[in-house]
Amino acid sequence: MKLKALATGLFGIAAIAVAVAAGAGGTTASFSDQVSSNGNTFKAGTLELNIGSLCSAGRTYGGVTGNVGVDGNTGCSVTGGATYSPVTTAMKPGDSSSATYSVKNIGSLSGTLSVGTSSWSVTTAGKGTCTVSASNFTISSTYSATSVAAGATASVPVTGAVPTTSADGCQGATFTASVPFQMNGASTTGFSDKLTSTGNVFTMATLPAPTLTAAPDTDTTKVDLTWTGSYGSFPGTTFTGARYSGGTCSGGATAVNSGNAISSGYVDAPGSNAQFSYIVTAHFGTNWVALSNCATATTKANTDQLYINSNSTLSTSPDSGSSTINQTPTAWTAVTAATVTANTPWTIVLNFKSQPSTNESVTAVISWSTGVCLTTPDAAHTIASETLLPSGTWPNPATFTLTPNAGWTVPSGLVNICLSLSKSLNDNVTTFGDSYLQGPFS
Repeated sequence: MKLKALATGLFGIAAIAVAVAAGAGGTTASFSDQVSSNGNTFKAGTLELNIGSLCSAGRTYGGVTGNVGVDGNTGCSVTGGATYSPVTTAMKPGDSSSATYSVKNIGSLSGTLSVGTSSWSVTTAGKGTCTVSASNFTISSTYSATSVAAGATASVPVTGAVPTTSADGCQGATFTASVPFQMNGASTTGFSDKLTSTGNVFTMATLPAPTLTAAPDTDTTKVDLTWTGSYGSFPGTTFTGARYSGGTCSGGATAVNSGNAISSGYVDAPGSNAQFSYIVTAHFGTNWVALSNCATATTKANTDQLYINSNSTLSTSPDSGSSTINQTPTAWTAVTAATVTANTPWTIVLNFKSQPSTNESVTAVISWSTGVCLTTPDAAHTIASETLLPSGTWPNPATFTLTPNAGWTVPSGLVNICLSLSKSLNDNVTTFGDSYLQGPFS
């Protein structure tokens, strides 16, 4: 019994152990399950620039070189046209021309927009050469880098300017500028986009060349220089002249007026009787110049002589006596055939029947009058005067050369050119007589 009882007890213990073991094994083999959520998409934002709708075709995302967009783009380039290119008048040194670009962020993210200057090119259409340099043309913008929200538009001003140092060869040239706009995301490794406006044309003006005419002055030993040209848009233009011997404007040049500025209507005095040619140069600022055509003129010596005729009924008879002046020629008609020019030295030839004393002087006064000559011409009517006082023996004939007073011009219409002669002896003045020649005189 005890053995049975013992055996029965051991069996019970074993059964409990098996039961415990069975319970433990059931826990580690419990059921499990897994659920998947499909179709969940995370979409990146976009950063993209545009002007109008010029950059839309073929682009989905932005991008720059080295940081391309999702669709492989490295930015957009548009050709500036009438809408986006500056509509400028021709510029000269000191001028500038501006355009405003409306750059829109058509992406879904905000970004910082900036503008810079890239390379630009120039086509020379003037004299000499025009290089691409800051001394000839500059392009800039006052726009500061600014954050532009998604869907917002920024107005970006861009200005092209011609410095006063612009070279002469830049006249008529055109500068073609490329303006880059770039937008960057929150970090340097974030999204970015680039938009370049190309073909923005800035045109340089051309200084008008003077149209020059050279013609003999009323004083045929001088030359009148006149020119035309429209310089209203070039205020402050000055002019200088150059004179050449002969008619081809070649060889050594002599500066007119010693190289100082002259105005249209300038009277040049070459100093000899010959053919001369001229060029006038227009100067704007310190660099831009324009040359006139070559104009020619021929000067000649003044050989006209003004005579007084004592035999004319129109003259007062001279005093009688040993000092009576016998003027030549004696024919009044021969005198009126002569041409007397204003601002030209006039020659008077006197023939004496007998020699004046060596201590006597003879004074000649030329004046003008619309009627009878004045016995004593006033300053308003006096043209010129000269006193002849020879040393030793008087010349016969005696020659007076009288130069008209500065600024005197021949009055219009028929006038009388009058000659008054007087002699002086020991401060006593005796009038020989008055006479006149009737015009017109040129």
